[in-house]
Amino acid sequence: MGNLQVQLQLALLEIERLKRENDDLRSKLKMANQDIAVGYRGGSITIYSV
Repeated sequence: MGNLQVQLQLALLEIERLKRENDDLRSKLKMANQDIAVGYRGGSITIYSV
């Protein structure tokens, strides 16, 4: 019974890790799909989300 409990606990931890990874990838994808504008002023480059 104890072994099953450990396996379940590990599976739940893996699910949580995958959820975080999924959220991170969704966030990156959302940013990648945004239109951007690039500005150059005073020697620095700025990227704007439009």
